[in-house]
Formats: sequence, structure tokens, C-alpha cells
Amino acid sequence: MYRVCNHSIVRFELEAVSDTETKLIFDHTGFSLEHKDHLSPYVELIMKLIYEFNPSHLDALYDLYQNEWWSKGRSRDEIELCVTNSQVVIGLVDGSGRLKGFARILTDYIYKALIFDVIVASELRGVGAGKQLMAAIIQHSQLKKVNHMELYCLPEMVAFYKQFGFRDDVGDIKLLRAVKNDRM
Repeated sequence: MYRVCNHSIVRFELEAVSDTETKLIFDHTGFSLEHKDHLSPYVELIMKLIYEFNPSHLDALYDLYQNEWWSKGRSRDEIELCVTNSQVVIGLVDGSGRLKGFARILTDYIYKALIFDVIVASELRGVGAGKQLMAAIIQHSQLKKVNHMELYCLPEMVAFYKQFGFRDDVGDIKLLRAVKNDRM
């Protein structure tokens, strides 16, 4: 596969290593990847799925959130509560155990599962890490019986989620929101 990143063409392949690991193989010539000076032109990264988070994972999640317009400003304590109170949490860590991707799901395990905060570190976007994270959600054993998985996203992300069976033709259904200070 080829992907244009930062006006460079990046060659990459995905190779399943196990149920929880995917090998991402990059030809990063002209690609901005952390510490690329110490790497050969072809790089293999093994990304592992995790379902429990330690303090260093939460610190890395805090860092991921601070780089996004939609989550910037969340405190470390709020993030810990958010992770603790979500029914399903999935992380993607690199070979050194550093968190590089995350998603959380609120669910009743039968009728609805609402997917939140799908996030991948900027240096791994466009190379399959997000696909691995979404596949882990769709295939999660506790979510197999759920009738409707739902999420909301920006218009430019719709095509990405459609490849996992999500549709944006939900009839006349509207998203309604009551902000904390506006609720009765």
C-alpha cells in the first residue's frame, strides 16, 4: 500500500502477527517518524492491543488528548475517571509499551455500544493503526451481541468508518446535546 503523508509517498504493509499484534512495515523515506535517523529505510513496528491501563498509559493518553482540538484541556484526573468508568477500553501500544492509540466504548452489551475518543498518534495515522483499533472494537468478544454500534465523527472521517460497516443514513435522527451548565 502507498499513502501520501506530508507530501511524501510512504510505502507500508500490514501483517498480522497474532490476534493482538499487527506488524506495520514502513518505507519511511521522506516520512517523519520519531527517531528515524536510527532506523533502516524499512521499519517494522509491532503494535499490541491492551485492555488495561497503567499510570504510564494514562500519562500517554493525556499527551494524545492534548494534541487534539476536541480533547485538549482534559485533565489527567478526568482522563483516569473516563477510562475507569468506560465499559470497554482498548489501547494500541508500540514495542516499548508506549500508548499510541486509544478508543473507549460505553455499552449495555446487548442493544447499544457508543464508541468514543478513537485516537491514534499523529505519526501513525494513515498506516493502519486506526484500522487495527477499529477492528479490535468490532471483533471484541464482549461486543459481539450488540445490535447497534454508534459513533459520531467529522464529515471527513465518514469514509474511514464506513469500511467497518458504519452508515451515515440514519433517517431523521438528530444528535442532541445538553451542556452541563445549560441543564435544568
